[in-house]
Amino acid sequence: GSIDLSQYSLNNVQKIEIVKGTGSTLYGSDAMGGVINIITKKPSNNSFVRKGNVYFDFGSNTSFNPAADFEYGNEKTGVILGGKLFSTDGFDLDPSTPHTNGQEQIDRWNFSGKVRHRLSQSWDIVGSGRFMSENREWIESEIVEKNFFEDTTYTYDDEEINKRYEASATLGHMAGDKYSMKLRLFGTYYDHAWNKFSESFWIDTSKTEDIFLESSFDANYVIGQNHVTSYGMNYNYQDLKSTELVDGAKADNSAAGYLQYEYSPHKAWNFVSGVRYEHHSSFGGHVNPSLNVIFSPAQCVKFRGFVGRGFRAPSIKQQYFIFDHTAAGYIVYGGSAVESSDLDIAGLEFEDLRQEKSINSSVSAEISYGTIGLHRVTYFYNHLEDLIDFTLIGFPDPYWRGVYVYQNIESAITQGIEWESRVRLSSSVDLSFSYNYLFTRNLDTQEKLINRPD
Repeated sequence: GSIDLSQYSLNNVQKIEIVKGTGSTLYGSDAMGGVINIITKKPSNNSFVRKGNVYFDFGSNTSFNPAADFEYGNEKTGVILGGKLFSTDGFDLDPSTPHTNGQEQIDRWNFSGKVRHRLSQSWDIVGSGRFMSENREWIESEIVEKNFFEDTTYTYDDEEINKRYEASATLGHMAGDKYSMKLRLFGTYYDHAWNKFSESFWIDTSKTEDIFLESSFDANYVIGQNHVTSYGMNYNYQDLKSTELVDGAKADNSAAGYLQYEYSPHKAWNFVSGVRYEHHSSFGGHVNPSLNVIFSPAQCVKFRGFVGRGFRAPSIKQQYFIFDHTAAGYIVYGGSAVESSDLDIAGLEFEDLRQEKSINSSVSAEISYGTIGLHRVTYFYNHLEDLIDFTLIGFPDPYWRGVYVYQNIESAITQGIEWESRVRLSSSVDLSFSYNYLFTRNLDTQEKLINRPD
């Protein structure tokens, strides 16, 4: 139910941006808490480039991690090709148990390529592709109580096969330093298969195919010296087929448009306001505005304030998927999947998931003194309505394990403080310090939210 970042190769990554606070205006649903933007390298086409890199490391448990990439460029065309292998036999932290406690055995290949061609002084086109193939193997076990005097332990061999195919094409235009635009098409296909064996006999399996397609248009226009506008639109479509999915297949789509305006009336002040309209096929339309203010009375002092509205539509998996990890001690039902299951708990009723909404805010103060040091303190407060979360229902028969169901928490808050300091003690010694405190509450029960540590 989450993105496995280990499946991505870092050898073609140029930089990673961390954007804190809601990014719903620019990035839409799912960007309520922030954005991690992984930016890959762009092929050079400014001069003649011929270069390659080879990387290799080796560790215990027959672990090795070779990678290689090659770059070519001239005045018109640039190309980057890369490949990487990660392989490990894994390790077991507790050999006294029959199942794997630690790292499973993994063999993973990554191949990627990107081509950039300059059509003219102001137009270029970029095409890219990626292929990932991964095999995982591990051992799981479960203890079944036969009677009061004897328990039986069953062990299983698990194997998981994942393949991902990605491709994108981007047409870019830049008119001096005043106007730029990008038109992008993107598609990814994910193929997942999992099998369970006991003494070479097939016991269980699951298969999933996930297709995601997106088209987007983004533009920036500089109006004079103090005004910048950003605007765009996008459309995406997802088609999910799985043996663990209610009815076997589901699809949804969404379309959105946004406008952001940046205004600097004075060198000490900067205002960024934005609004996004998003229409989801299952949850209708939503408007998400935001406002960010920066006040810098001196070059070394900066104050920030932010407030914005967030929106998140439940994913197909959160609605209709059944995460069956009973051997690991739990099973998680989608909010709508539980209705069509054989789960029957007297006195409990389940509702279809609703979209999650929030008001997010933060204030921060920052002081810096050149390259010598920086201190920043941020306080954030988020009020959430219909928070999408999984809740523990109990340990009913026939599972004897923890049963969770995705449901909405009617009202909740998260708030906290982030403190960051960096000081250069000398030309060769730097000191950094950070402290984070998070406070969460389910306002209906006054209990902490699950899996969010202080």
